Amino acid sequence: MKPFSAIDTEKANSKLQQQFQHVQTTFGGIPNLMKMFANAPDAMEAFTQFYANLTQGSFSQKDIEQIAIPVSASNGCEYCVAVHFFIGAHLGVERAELVRNLEGASSDQKMTVLLQFAKELVEKKGPVSNSIQKKLAEHKIDHAQQIEILCIVYAFSLLNRLKHLTQPELDFPPVTEFNFST
Repeated sequence: MKPFSAIDTEKANSKLQQQFQHVQTTFGGIPNLMKMFANAPDAMEAFTQFYANLTQGSFSQKDIEQIAIPVSASNGCEYCVAVHFFIGAHLGVERAELVRNLEGASSDQKMTVLLQFAKELVEKKGPVSNSIQKKLAEHKIDHAQQIEILCIVYAFSLLNRLKHLTQPELDFPPVTEFNFST
């Protein structure tokens, strides 16, 4: 089977043009990964709507980007980590904080709990430890917020796997602070 190819944004049909416009508005550009996603326009549309709904929940765009970093790192997605570092920096997150986020840590205790919870959801593929459940309760992260984090993990895990499947060219500055070969 031949490799995946990116859909040319200039040659896309009207439905894809709308999706690309939505991606452009959301991300400030059209990442190569989304050009690969456009090979399945209905799936891309469903994803972008799902993602748009997530951004209307309890967590800010900055929170979502920080959560995406350990999720993408745990899934071994160097491309996605680079994207989230780039967006996080543009949202005002210091690089040192983004580096801490790679391992599920933060200078903020509540964010550390959110990151550890997300990381456990990826790595354990479901049940989380009693210690994380206790920390979630201590930081008053309610069931609705836990489900929102699960959805964030799901969304970015899907993109991580899409990257592994389609192999887009990296179009963001690489993150050198993390070893993706482990």
